[in-house]
Amino acid sequence: MKVGIIGFGNMGSSIYNILKKRGHKIYVAEKNVEKIKKLKIETHNLKEKIDLDYIILAIKPKDIKDFSTNWNGKFISILAGTQTKTIKEQLKIDKVIRLMPNIGLLAGKGIAGIYFDNINKEEKEKDIRFIEEFTKVVEVANEDLIDSITSISGSGPAFVFMFIEAFANAGIRIGLDKETSYKLVQETILGSIELMKKTKKHPAELKEIVASPGGTTIEGISKLEEKGFRSSIIECVYSTYQKTRKIV
Repeated sequence: MKVGIIGFGNMGSSIYNILKKRGHKIYVAEKNVEKIKKLKIETHNLKEKIDLDYIILAIKPKDIKDFSTNWNGKFISILAGTQTKTIKEQLKIDKVIRLMPNIGLLAGKGIAGIYFDNINKEEKEKDIRFIEEFTKVVEVANEDLIDSITSISGSGPAFVFMFIEAFANAGIRIGLDKETSYKLVQETILGSIELMKKTKKHPAELKEIVASPGGTTIEGISKLEEKGFRSSIIECVYSTYQKTRKIV
């Protein structure tokens, strides 16, 4: 399959690496030519007339207002806060896939919100097969929900990394060496997620299994509640969502 990637930041380059390994023919366009030269990747001019199966639009959202290309193919936009209506009007096309991937795809564990604009069921099935070569997807019928997904899975890894760092620092504070603390935290989080997926139980129910009456865990939970742990997370995601709605 012939695929174009326009923009070679974290997302564009990660998708490139995965699709390249899968044997697709990739065409790359990036305004920072020196960056691409260092990576020894061939670049192509946007003014060229190229027929492609898919074109992944990975430029900065603010740049869409001045963007144009002669590349022809089905566009997959990963621009945060940029509606398909804007893409269609700017590029004078009638079909767009809007995708919001996250940084997990660097490790082959990405998940993305996806919205199809003016694409029938048969086309959609083919499109999903292609996109799932580099990320899992969650489809939404309402485009506005892509902004909600951006706030959870798009920005979410940064919040998770902050939690991991704080959790590991707590371990260091109580005497563990850095390596041991980070290993314990990582495996604890992975194990908790796997248990939740396997049992399909609500996290509150699993929490109660760990928190014995009058024990150490409930003492820690009480402190988290005192410091507004859950409300701060809710406010964090809501603020992220509000910002996403204002990007373009």
